[in-house]
Amino acid sequence: MQDQQRREWDRQQSQNRRDQDQMRRQQEREQQQQSQQRERDRMQADRDRDQRQQQRQREGQQQGFPPRGDWR
Repeated sequence: MQDQQRREWDRQQSQNRRDQDQMRRQQEREQQQQSQQRERDRMQADRDRDQRQQQRQREGQQQGFPPRGDWR
C-alpha cells in the first residue's frame, strides 16, 4: 500500500512539474509577443509623428511661415 501511494505521489509530482514547465513556457511566449507588439506600436507611433510633422511643415511653408521645429 505504501509503495503504491509513493508511486502515485511521484506521478503527481512529475505531472505538476510538467504543468509548471508548460505554464512557464507559455508565459515566456506571451511576454515575448507583448514586447514585440509594443515595439511595433512604438515604431508605428514614430512614423505617425513623423508624418504629422512633415504635414505641419508643408502647411507652414504654404502659409509662408518658417517650418516649425520638432515638436516632441
